[in-house]
This record gives sequence, C-alpha cells and structure tokens, in this order.
Amino acid sequence: MRTHGCLDVCKDGLIAGWAAGLPPDDQEPVDIEVEIDGAVFERRRADIFRADFLAAGIGSGRHGFSLQLPRSFCDRREHIVAVKCNGESLNGSPASFLWTPRFTAESFTTGGPWIDQEDALAKLRGAPPPGRERVWPALRELAENGATVLRNAAPHDVIDALVRDVERLWKERPKLKVTAHGMGTVSLAEIRDRSDIPDGRYRLMDLHNVSEAAAELATLPAVVEFMHALFDSTPIAMQSLYFEYGTQQRAHQDFAFVHCAHPAMICAAWIACEDVRPEAGPLFYYLASHRKIPKYDFGGGDILSYAEGPHVRGFEQYLAQECERQGLDKVEFCPRKGDVLIWHAALVHGGSARRDPRLTRQSFVTHYASREQYVEDRRSPGSAPVVQWRNGAMYYAWQEEGHREGAYRISAP
Repeated sequence: MRTHGCLDVCKDGLIAGWAAGLPPDDQEPVDIEVEIDGAVFERRRADIFRADFLAAGIGSGRHGFSLQLPRSFCDRREHIVAVKCNGESLNGSPASFLWTPRFTAESFTTGGPWIDQEDALAKLRGAPPPGRERVWPALRELAENGATVLRNAAPHDVIDALVRDVERLWKERPKLKVTAHGMGTVSLAEIRDRSDIPDGRYRLMDLHNVSEAAAELATLPAVVEFMHALFDSTPIAMQSLYFEYGTQQRAHQDFAFVHCAHPAMICAAWIACEDVRPEAGPLFYYLASHRKIPKYDFGGGDILSYAEGPHVRGFEQYLAQECERQGLDKVEFCPRKGDVLIWHAALVHGGSARRDPRLTRQSFVTHYASREQYVEDRRSPGSAPVVQWRNGAMYYAWQEEGHREGAYRISAP
C-alpha cells in the first residue's frame, strides 16, 4: 500500500503529524514507526481524527498522530526523530529537537512579582505607599502565607446572575468547553445531560466570554485593584473556571500548568458563589507553601508541566508529602457567599474529599497575569488577540469560530 504524510511538529518533546494511505486505500488508519537517535522508540496507529484532514480530502480524517516524549529527553541535547510509514519516511522527517527547561527552580523568582523579592516582607511590614493603603495588608498576607481573603467582596446579585447563566447554558448548549470528570475536555453540546457526569464534577471554561455576570466577576474591582498592586501593571484575566461541586483535586501548584511568559507572574482569585459547608469538599491549602516547598523537577531541571501523565502524579505526591514533612498548617476554606480567596502561583492547594456528595460547592475562579506576561490568547496562538477592557482590567475576546465577541452572549438582568 502506498502512503503519504508529514511530520508537522518536532519540538519540546512533542512529535505530531499525520499519515494515510493513498486512494483507494485511504479510509482506514495506518501504522507508523517512530525512531529517536536511530533506534525504534514506539510503533503506534495514526488514528486521531481532525476535521481539517477530512475537509482537505485526506481519507476519513482519522489519520493524525501525537506523541509526548518522557521528560528524560528534556536534557539539553539534540535528538533526531524519524517517523516512517511502510518503511518510508514522512515529509519533514527526519527532524531534530533540542528540549531545554524553560524555567528552573533558580529562575522562578527572577522576574516574578515584587512581593517575592528578598526585601519585600520588610517593606510590606512598613507603611504603605500612597494609593495602596487598602491593599497593603492583603499583599503582606499573600507574601507571608501565600493566600489572602477579601471578605464579602463579590456582590451577591452578580453571583446570582452567574448561577442563572449557568443554568441557561445547560439548557441552550452553546459551543462552550467543559472539562468533565471521566470525559476529558469536550463541548458543552456533547454532554447529553449533566447527570451523566460521574460525581457531577465538571468545570465550565472561560465563562466570562459568554456571560456578562462572569465577566464582571472576572474583573471584580477589589480584585483588579489588588492585581494592579501585585503586578505593578494592568492585570489580564487569562482564563476563568466555574465549578458546581468540589473538585477533590490532589495537591498542586498553578504555575506548573497555567502558563504565561513567566510562571511566577500568575495569581488566582476564587469566589464563593454560596456558603461552603465542610461536607461539600472545600478547597484546602497549606500556609506559606509558596515559599517553603522546593520546586518539583519534572525532568532536566524544568519546573513546568506540558502534558498529563505519570509525572503529574509524582508531582502531586511530592507536594503532599513535603507539606506534611515540613509540618505546614493545612487550611480548609469554608467561606461565606461573596468571599474571595486570592492565592500565589506557587501555593500548594487542592480539593478536600466530598463527605456529602449531594452538597454543591459553587465557585468561580479566574487566573491573572500582567498584560506584559500574557500577550496572546492561549486558544489562538500566533493570532493577534482582541482586547476587551472592563473595570480597569483586560481579557481577550474568544476568536474561535462560533465564539466571536457578540455571537453568543448572556446579558445579566
């Protein structure tokens, strides 16, 4: 059988492309062989479906492949990759990559927020500069403990509008991404019913792009003022997440997974959309873990993670064990509706066990960076983002087809 295909990506341990038979043998997926440095590394089937393949007339469209190499290849050495099908190299093969850590533990605080610098705590224990009187105590608490709480900072009427918007979204099913337990990340329209999600655990992604109430909460004035002072720059809402139930997520640190130009220049705000009971699986965090826990090495000295896998389980286990070994205080956060928890990019946190699965734990999370650290939309890399301004902060309009600003928008009453 004659075949064709291409090695499209060979970078930072990611190998991706496509391979297919030539007509008439172009409907079924074909097998490929991946060689690294002259030795066979893996044989697999190229069967990932892509709509652009089908539109381009490439067989059934089920001809893609994607392979994330283990972190042992993140070793600052050049490696040669060859991908073959039926013994013949694909176009673009062989290719080389040099996988080096983007950030190491030593470079984490370099270029990070000013509260991480050596003299920051002494400065924060002194008098605030003009204009920062209101946020100074919270900045000091963030620097010392890795988290701070703004009590009753989110208006209840806006929270109520958000919750109504969520119910409307489940009825109307626009093209919105949802990450559901046991299902991965899919379109909201692909889930037949909310009850089909195991344990009810899901997160609605970037709700601020379709809900006026969510956009208001993502740019809450009290939070925007805090982020301005933290970053010494205009804050940008990178992404938002809505949760109906407790996540029961293992201990983790945001900077390893939520990426901007510099991993330390990230901060999160978690808004309680209802009073949270201990049985509902509240969020937990370890005090001062952002500065006391040595950064985890994912391989080659790199402190960032780029894909799911066993290395993430090792990361989670390390954090839990290290926090316990150091005897750090563990806080279970049971806030009242409208309370806002702000935490540092390196704070170790997660979701407690849900002792009563019937109880909800509705919450809305936004991750922030400075405008200089997040210059393009993660959903449309390489494209000029469309900036939206609200309450002195920025976020990017959704440019994906079917989500251009105004194409689908819920207006809070």
